[in-house]
Amino acid sequence: MKPKLAIFTKFCDELLPLEIHYLSGVLKREDAQLNAIFEKILREADKETRLYGFDERVDKRKYSFLKIHLSRLLEQADVDHFLTRIQYFDARVQSDNITQDDEKELMKMMASISNRHYHFMRFFELMLHFRQYLLIRIRIQPYEEVNKWIENYGNAYANSIERFKSLHQFTRHIIDEYTSQEVVTKEEENALLSIFDSEELDGLTRYAAAVRLWFLFMNKGDYPSMKQLIAKASAMIVSNGYMGRRLLVNFYANCLLLHSKTGELDKLDVPRIDSPD
Repeated sequence: MKPKLAIFTKFCDELLPLEIHYLSGVLKREDAQLNAIFEKILREADKETRLYGFDERVDKRKYSFLKIHLSRLLEQADVDHFLTRIQYFDARVQSDNITQDDEKELMKMMASISNRHYHFMRFFELMLHFRQYLLIRIRIQPYEEVNKWIENYGNAYANSIERFKSLHQFTRHIIDEYTSQEVVTKEEENALLSIFDSEELDGLTRYAAAVRLWFLFMNKGDYPSMKQLIAKASAMIVSNGYMGRRLLVNFYANCLLLHSKTGELDKLDVPRIDSPD
């Protein structure tokens, strides 16, 4: 016989710790029973073996609702899902196949996107195409709104593009150090740290800098610095809502690599992670 709440328990077991901590910050706590259920999930978030102790007397519809709601919140914050939407709208705009509903959704998205968004650069480029689309059709009011947004974030976009492009040269030097023992300078390391630490940059650029720094620290055997950066990256991911299984699996893979190098695998309290589809 299948245990009661088996489906909901399985769903909770598959949530990653960072997903749970993110949900803790965005979930509305208006329903006392739903809040009590989620608090049990949060309490077990960082444990390898989770024992929730869910109250089986609570209406099962509460559990079903919470499962759907949490899944929806994670999907809304999924950076890869958002990139897919950008690509969809860009194809629509450039093929003159955009609908009124598409336009409304784009305008709504624009109102919520800042230079800290993970895919800010790609969204900015979509807005450039959308602005041209609106102007040539003499859609003055929406054009003015889009144009104002572009002008507001133009410097931030230029800054992100410059920093992202600079990562290529840093990467070459890091790989050269790995293959030929050439030394990456302290100035280059500090430049990468500056990119990662900048809260004015988009998430993609900051996370890309972190990945290169982890590679660099691993090359040097500087595990304390890698551990410190992982802690900072964890906070960045949660506070900015950079969700998505591909990104999080990559993050936990770096955590696993660090713990394997330091002999602390038993301290890595992460549930089983399946590869993203």
